[in-house]
Amino acid sequence: MTTKEIAVEPDALAHLINISAHKRNNALQEAKNMEEKGITIPTAAEFYIKPTLVEISMLKEMKVEQIMTKNVITLTPKMTVNEFFDKIAEHHHTGFPIIDESKKLAGIVTLQDAMKVAKEKRSQVSLEEICTKKLVTTFPEETVAEAFEKMNKHNIGRLLVVNNKNKDLLIGILTRSDIMHALRTQH
Repeated sequence: MTTKEIAVEPDALAHLINISAHKRNNALQEAKNMEEKGITIPTAAEFYIKPTLVEISMLKEMKVEQIMTKNVITLTPKMTVNEFFDKIAEHHHTGFPIIDESKKLAGIVTLQDAMKVAKEKRSQVSLEEICTKKLVTTFPEETVAEAFEKMNKHNIGRLLVVNNKNKDLLIGILTRSDIMHALRTQH
């Protein structure tokens, strides 16, 4: 068997993450189906399906700014899809905000966006060509419950946190993992 560093094979990591996400989504769908039939589901899956009243209450007491990641790794619009895969391998994130030359928020790019680009074209396609420009954002003053509701409504795993006076100014990012971590530390 041959092993290689992830940095040498970022496509392999991207493929593994994609398969993992697909498996997770299937498991969550199965858990929803079980819940609808009255079958007990694993505790870890319960939060993703329907948070408890206690968890919702806790999320209503927390502000986004309290749990968001402030030092956000960003990419530039001119980076190629291949360079994006290198960033996935380097930082182990599957989505990154795009910041233009004037320091304005230009979009967000995810693994799902990049996987749509044929492998042989990835060195020529820029992130500005594939990134999502219609953004779902949150503000630091919003409650985590409000932010979590946006994530569920739009079926996304991260929200860009922007300045409420200037929506082009990125000040953080909030992920489902941030929310789960905050709940675990509150219990």
